[in-house]
Amino acid sequence: MRTQLWQFHISEKVPKNISYERAVEISEGLCGGDIRNITIKLELKLLVGKVKAIDEEIINEEIDKYKTIKLRHKKINFPETVVLENANNSNLKEE
Repeated sequence: MRTQLWQFHISEKVPKNISYERAVEISEGLCGGDIRNITIKLELKLLVGKVKAIDEEIINEEIDKYKTIKLRHKKINFPETVVLENANNSNLKEE
């Protein structure tokens, strides 16, 4: 399934120096949406001429950047402090 994701997002015509199978191996733990977002970044690099071909090093760089940003967003959206509602401060009516 993951191989198909990489094949779908980066076609055979895209210049690359990495196999789809290797891309699957190094993207272990990422979901389909993560792979889609990473491939968009990779293809933009190709489009604007920052790279000539997609290779393992470039994929690893994008995965690392993506994971860092995703982790940063988790910390912002889910702070370590948790507020629990109890019966004394809840606006919900008991039935």
